Amino acid sequence: MSLHEGKERSGTPEDHLPPSSSRPSSRHRVADIAMLIDWDNFYSQCAERGIIVQPARLKEVGRSAGRIRWAAIFVDATRLTTAQRVQLFVEGFDICDCPKLATAHSTCLKDTVDAAIIERMHALADFIEVDEIVLGSADRDYLRVVQHLRDSGKRVRILTPTPRDHPTLLQHSDGALPYTAEAADGLARDLGGIFTRGTYVAPDPRSAETLRSLARIVVLMDGPLNVNVRDCGFRRLVEDLLRTDEVRADHLTPEALKERLEFLIDREVVLKEQDERKYFRYRVSRRHPFVAHAYVLADLRVSRLLTPPANRGTKECAT
Repeated sequence: MSLHEGKERSGTPEDHLPPSSSRPSSRHRVADIAMLIDWDNFYSQCAERGIIVQPARLKEVGRSAGRIRWAAIFVDATRLTTAQRVQLFVEGFDICDCPKLATAHSTCLKDTVDAAIIERMHALADFIEVDEIVLGSADRDYLRVVQHLRDSGKRVRILTPTPRDHPTLLQHSDGALPYTAEAADGLARDLGGIFTRGTYVAPDPRSAETLRSLARIVVLMDGPLNVNVRDCGFRRLVEDLLRTDEVRADHLTPEALKERLEFLIDREVVLKEQDERKYFRYRVSRRHPFVAHAYVLADLRVSRLLTPPANRGTKECAT
């Protein structure tokens, strides 16, 4: 075989590439991602909704956006348990220690997490080759650095607990990346349309019983638990409800009860408020039409002990 024949057979590298239709397109290049999680901020957002933060799930969400080049949490490391440290290490998270510092002008310790994250985000904008930053925080202090990143050609998405969370910072970003997916089944599927229409009539026995269960929870919160006149966080609320005879009779597990509370919060039947200490508390919105229906739907064992809110003299809490 002559040299000329060999060249004809071997050809150029392009001659052996697949047709253009089967070649990988540069338009479908996998994005390089950096994840920065303000641990206390994101953890508290999830905890108030009864959502458990798991490092493995955080990585799973990040991988859904692209290839993770760097992932880190920013936290005062003394606040982490040994189990949390192990889980974060196994999943490949860097733990950026941000100890709280004493100041000369105040007895309160200064949080250094925001400053550390902002510094790293400026570095990502100017020196590190990533396409997108996933920021796990709803703190508005990051607004200017998010704008700087976007002006530098980077995408910034905000990690939110659920698809229905819309913090102010989200309006200045490239969108949300939810930690929990929108429910394709469960309460959102079975009862979402009922609450949208405002009829509160279930089309099947299973949905009807679930609706009565929600009604009993609302009546218990508005009546015996009296949440509208006392501070009650999410964990305390779950514990108090689980102690009631009605919830035990419904055979609700803590997870099922949390799902129902989350649903009521999403539909604004239960309002989440923040006090001056930045603690969250929960109130029954007596203006919501479902509350009046709840006293009708709840069984007599509960409702006979209570008086509907329309007949009470209790002052309506501000919403």
